Amino acid sequence: MMNTTRFWANFRHLQTIGKRKDGAYRVAWTEEDQMARQSLLDLLHREGLHAYQDGAGNIWGTWSPVDNAPYLVMGSHLDSVPSGGDFDGVFGVAAALESLLSLRDKAPDALCLNGALVAFADEEGVGFNSGLFGSRAVCGFLTREIFNNFHDDSGTRYLAETAPRFGVTWESVSTLDVIPIAVYLELHVEQGPNLDRDGIPIGVVDVITGRSQGFARFVGQQNHAGTTPMSLREDALLYAANAVISLNQIVGHRDAVGTIGQLKAMPGSPNVIAASASISFDVRSPSDAVRNKVVSDWINSWHGGTLLSYHEEAAVPLYPAIQDVIARAALKAGLKAMTVPSWAVHDAMIMAKKVPTGLIFIPSVQGISHAAEEWSHPQSCEWGVRVLEDTARMLLAPDGEYA
Repeated sequence: MMNTTRFWANFRHLQTIGKRKDGAYRVAWTEEDQMARQSLLDLLHREGLHAYQDGAGNIWGTWSPVDNAPYLVMGSHLDSVPSGGDFDGVFGVAAALESLLSLRDKAPDALCLNGALVAFADEEGVGFNSGLFGSRAVCGFLTREIFNNFHDDSGTRYLAETAPRFGVTWESVSTLDVIPIAVYLELHVEQGPNLDRDGIPIGVVDVITGRSQGFARFVGQQNHAGTTPMSLREDALLYAANAVISLNQIVGHRDAVGTIGQLKAMPGSPNVIAASASISFDVRSPSDAVRNKVVSDWINSWHGGTLLSYHEEAAVPLYPAIQDVIARAALKAGLKAMTVPSWAVHDAMIMAKKVPTGLIFIPSVQGISHAAEEWSHPQSCEWGVRVLEDTARMLLAPDGEYA
């Protein structure tokens, strides 16, 4: 029942905000990000929805036809990584808006829930290492200490100093008044190659992978690059390089991925054997047992290395009954659906810890994301919106899951 003209007009309008030749620049806590949030507010007001920005910077639009009933919430995020794509996050927000408007325009005779849209603030966490900020605030997972410790990579700029310019303070976060949520649905581009490779139009996400992340340092002996025999060297950079290769080998064909995103040698001179070297690491798997085994085997392979920091998050399973409804909605539309894990983090991961949550994927062409070349076929986008809307209709029905 979607209005395709309205959907594409709204989606393309939101896409243009912060758009540059080399991609999208709607980094959270910037003027471009705030322009996008204000533009969404304007769209919601124009459509006659109750619209507002909450104390965490999230944008809400609510439709409340059922007295004293909780809400089915659909949403995603508007912020991007630097030089990001046109679909990541913003597609899910535009889809949620169209689904909510379609539900309102052609509502069934009876409903068991109200409907709402949310655009979560700072999902990407680019500027202050504060990813999933808005959903964490909604779910009560932020403390004053966490909020005050969000800072940039230099350690000199803090979110607590920047966010007030955008209407967000610790006081506004700690007193957040959140509507009662019965279920959360998110539609997103896959950001990986599986659906596109296999020609499957709809992905039904069953789990969001767990993550192990941190930094390690490798220590050697600083010495002269020309006069030190190879047999007598203690090269910290070589130790770190071996660890980089080792992670790739240990992951092997296991159901996991491992990434070294940063490597830095000290003192970093061309004619000096490195005294120390540091690396970042990121290991993910839908199985916590597999992820833990990879990390353990990898650390045991090190020479001269120690952990500087370590953080892990368990895999988050999504609600089986909602997965079934999504699959039925795809079947009703004549679309093949495949159960897939999400290897990327989404606000749905946070919401699933508090409320029944469903996550729907559409294909990303060639699996490209977080890049200007990110693209999904228009037909894929429309199919995704239809499945999202029909999933919501089934859940809102008097005999639905939440009746």
